[in-house]
Amino acid sequence: MTYKENQVLDAGYKATRMGVILNVFMGLSKGIVGTWSGSAALIADALHSVADAFTDVFAYFMLKICVQAPDEDHQYGHLKFETAGTLILAVVLAIIAISIGYSALENAAHGHFLNITPLALVVTILSIGINEFLYYYTKRLGQKVESSILIANAWHHRTDSLSSVAVLAGLSVSLLGFPIFDTIAALFVTALLLKIAFDIGSEAFHDLVDAAIDPAFLERLTNSIHNHDGVVGISSLRARRVSGKAYADVNIEVDPLISVSEGHTIAETLERSLKKSHQSLHDITVHVEPSGAVHNTTKSTKKLRNEVKKVLNQHIAYDVHNTKINIDDLESGLYLSIHFSELSKENEEKLGGIPKDLKKPEGAFDHVTFWKNMNTKN
Repeated sequence: MTYKENQVLDAGYKATRMGVILNVFMGLSKGIVGTWSGSAALIADALHSVADAFTDVFAYFMLKICVQAPDEDHQYGHLKFETAGTLILAVVLAIIAISIGYSALENAAHGHFLNITPLALVVTILSIGINEFLYYYTKRLGQKVESSILIANAWHHRTDSLSSVAVLAGLSVSLLGFPIFDTIAALFVTALLLKIAFDIGSEAFHDLVDAAIDPAFLERLTNSIHNHDGVVGISSLRARRVSGKAYADVNIEVDPLISVSEGHTIAETLERSLKKSHQSLHDITVHVEPSGAVHNTTKSTKKLRNEVKKVLNQHIAYDVHNTKINIDDLESGLYLSIHFSELSKENEEKLGGIPKDLKKPEGAFDHVTFWKNMNTKN
C-alpha cells in the first residue's frame, strides 16, 4: 500500500472514530430527552444521529476497499467503490428524510402534541455545536487526502447541524404555545435532508456514468498540453472524474516526419508533466498521431513497402537489413523516404530513375527522398 493510500485510511479511521463516539452520544441524549418531552422533531433528530454513526462506519469500510490495488477482477482499481459508497450514503439519507417527514405528519394527524421542556432546547444547542465540530473536522481530513466520501460525510454532519437549528426553532416556538411548529420543524429537516441527498447522489451518479468533467479543469489541461514541447495540436481530449480524481485520454498531433521513438518520448514527458502540474489528475493516456495524417485511409502500407523493395531490387544492389523505408500518408500527399546505411557511387547514380517507377503502383508516391549515412570517422 502506498504512502498516499495509508494517509487516506488514517484520515478515514480518525473521522470514523470521532463521528461514531459523538453521534452515539448525541443520539442517546436526544432520544431520551425527545421521548420524555414528546418532541417529534427531537426524536427524529436522534434517529438521524444514530444513523450517522452507521454511515461513518460504512464510509470507512468503503475507503478500505477503494485504496486496494488493482486485481484480476478489478483491473482498473477499486476507486469507484468510494463513488458507489457515496451514492449509497445519499440513498440512506433520502430514506431517513422520508421516514422523518412521515412520522411528523402522522403525529400531527393524530394530534400527538406533548409538552416541550427547556431541557430539549439545551440538548439541541449541544447537538448543533457537536455537529459543526464534526463537519469541520471531517471536511479538513477529507480535503487533505482528497476523499469524496469523507467530504460527503462532512456535509452530512453539516446537514445535522442545520437540521438541529430547525429543531431548535420549532421547539422554541412550541414552548410559546404553538406545538404545531415542532411538526413544521421536522418537515423542514425532511426537505433539507432530501436536498443534500440529491446533491450528493447526483454528483456520485455523474461519476459512475463517466459524465464530462468541470470545463475549467479541462481548459487548464488543454493549455498545458498545447504548451508542451513537440505537441503541434490536439485532435481529441476527453476527461472524467472518479472519486474526486480526474482521468483523461488525449490524442496529440506531432510533426509527421519524426521517428516513432521521438513521438513516444513526447508522449511520456507530457504524461509526467501533466500529472505533476495538475494534482487532481490521477491518470492520463496519451495517443500520438502525425499532424495532417489522412484518416480512414484505404492504402496498405505493406503492399506499398513491398512495391518499393521490388523497384529497388530492379535498379540497385543494397543491404536489405540496414535500409529503412518510411511511408507517410498525409493530406499533402504520400511521402516516401529511404535511408541507406551504405551506398556505392555507382548505385547512387542509379537512384535518379527510381522515383519514376515508384509513381506507377496504385496510390503512387508524391514525394520521394533518399538518405545515406554520413561517414564521420577521420
